Amino acid sequence: MTGMLLGSSFWGAVTDKYGRKTALTLAAILIGYFGFLSAFSPMYIWMAICRFLVGCSLAALPQTVVLYAEYLPMKARTGGLLLLAGYWAIGATFEVILAMLVMPTLGWRYLMAFSAMPVVFFPIFNRWMPESARFYLACGRYKEADAMLQMVAKDNRKPMLEGRLSSVDVTMVERGRVKDMLKPPHRTLSCLLNCLWFVGGLLYHGIALLLPTLLNKPDGCHGLLVAYVFMQYLGRKPSLAITNLLFAACLFICNICMTRLYLTGLMFVARAMIAGAFQSLFIYTAESYPTNIRAIGMGVAAGTAKVGSLITPFIAQVLIGYSAHLTFTLYGVMAVIAAVIALFLPFETLGRAMVVSSIGLKSGRERW
Repeated sequence: MTGMLLGSSFWGAVTDKYGRKTALTLAAILIGYFGFLSAFSPMYIWMAICRFLVGCSLAALPQTVVLYAEYLPMKARTGGLLLLAGYWAIGATFEVILAMLVMPTLGWRYLMAFSAMPVVFFPIFNRWMPESARFYLACGRYKEADAMLQMVAKDNRKPMLEGRLSSVDVTMVERGRVKDMLKPPHRTLSCLLNCLWFVGGLLYHGIALLLPTLLNKPDGCHGLLVAYVFMQYLGRKPSLAITNLLFAACLFICNICMTRLYLTGLMFVARAMIAGAFQSLFIYTAESYPTNIRAIGMGVAAGTAKVGSLITPFIAQVLIGYSAHLTFTLYGVMAVIAAVIALFLPFETLGRAMVVSSIGLKSGRERW
């Protein structure tokens, strides 16, 4: 978790400066390399170092949302990005099955090696993964952007877009700088979003820690359907507010309904609500920043969520030992605060065109 915290901003900057495909390819190589090294660790300290470096490399994963969002049409972003999140659940399920098969007979070293194998294929097959045309456009590389769109149109057997790519002068716009997130017109957005990500990491991983303790059955896949319905028909901001409020309601009710049956149902609903809120954050963040700082915005936000994830065990595993009521109440209050913050986000992104650069945002041009 610490590795992902420290690596998130780094990969955001790399992705904005050198390209989405380049960053993801490099990260995949490092994940596979340090994952295999973990299997050969001679002592605990080497294992800790290797897993830390795996975490640093895994911090690039939120950038897949950036690349995918930059190609998805406006109407398909909600479903497409949530479908991408579904593969995370599939991978987690596969890892559990792999551990059940490998650990009893071969041990943890083989589990580490087998777990690192799938990522090795990514650099081999990513020749079919296009670089973001929006990234090329933000760099002022119009020929590469046009060539990439032609390749995508050809592979999908669709006609090329009519007209020519044009933009304001973006060649002087810096990419991947954290300080640009703290300047107008992004300052308010960045502050509010990072508050939401912090609370999201705190609550999302907190409920995951509570569920094994209370129910011994964590599950958050049902939250994707919740997120789709709310985001597609109500919008991103209402989705964030409603899911957080419903999560808070479930936790508050847990203080009075402590029978196993009611607790199981409430925690199941709470898990769905916070999973929906967390996925809404990914989509809103990818849609709200301009292309020149979209990846760094996502990286910083994901890193902020990891801060909440590091703090939440002290609540979900330590505080609950003293008072379950206080634990539920604290999580519920944090969710209410997140719901209020969501309502103050500067704009709604449902049906909103993505912006190429901060210049385009200020001038009202460059919508694509």
